[in-house]
Amino acid sequence: MQGSNGDLWYRDVTGTNADTTIGMKAGTSPSVAAPSTGGYELAAQANTGELYLRNVSGSNIDTTLGMAGSTSPSIYGTKIAAQANTGELWLNEISTNTNSDTTLGMAGSTSPSISAE
Repeated sequence: MQGSNGDLWYRDVTGTNADTTIGMKAGTSPSVAAPSTGGYELAAQANTGELYLRNVSGSNIDTTLGMAGSTSPSIYGTKIAAQANTGELWLNEISTNTNSDTTLGMAGSTSPSISAE
């Protein structure tokens, strides 16, 4: 969730509220996944307009993918889906932090959803 300080917050497995220090873009929502290895991964549009990942080890990773305004990412398994600032659907491969353009155009102000392949 976006905390009152504008940062991405989550509740960890011990029930503790944690501030990731990732400033979120107003009007967007984060996405969370629970990998089979345990813990949580979070994806969000940062206040810089770029896609950020909070990985299971607690590192904040800037994917450098510029996102379209007022859109939110979706995370599942090893991938994050997001509408890039080009208006196309892009995927981020979490393990390598590699961004790839699907060349699929998206309607403005819409957010993708991703699930198992």
